[in-house]
Amino acid sequence: MLDAEAIALFEGGSALLVGSVGPGNEPHASRGFGVTILDGTGTRARVLVSADEPSTLDNLRKNARVAVTATDVRNLRGIQVKGHVTGVEAPTPEDRDCARRYLDAFFAVVYESDGVERELLERVIPTDYVACTIAIDGSFDQTPGPGAGTRIERSA
Repeated sequence: MLDAEAIALFEGGSALLVGSVGPGNEPHASRGFGVTILDGTGTRARVLVSADEPSTLDNLRKNARVAVTATDVRNLRGIQVKGHVTGVEAPTPEDRDCARRYLDAFFAVVYESDGVERELLERVIPTDYVACTIAIDGSFDQTPGPGAGTRIERSA
């Protein structure tokens, strides 16, 4: 479902947004803190979210529908995956390493692009993470412009 370039976008230092829906289908957006694509075809992912956001965690546990968008800070190229949650659990040591690598890469790109010092960016780091495993149902181009929202077709 995701090619190597898309996987690199999700697993690199891109801005990560995690969308969920609450009771009555109210949308809720939160920040992601790292993604690991769990298979070579890009059909499953593990996403780290803040343990400090009860609305996000409640939505992910109850509704189990999710959208994750990765956007390259340098050029605004974006891809969104939509799917359903198959598990929400405490982070593993590997998840914590993923978050550390993600934040280092993201902060470096933001500094390179916008000149924002790491100390200011570190304010977004949560006290802890929760790992959310997702079965990906579809992927979409979210790069600003006339093609935004277009489904990315699976390759044969």
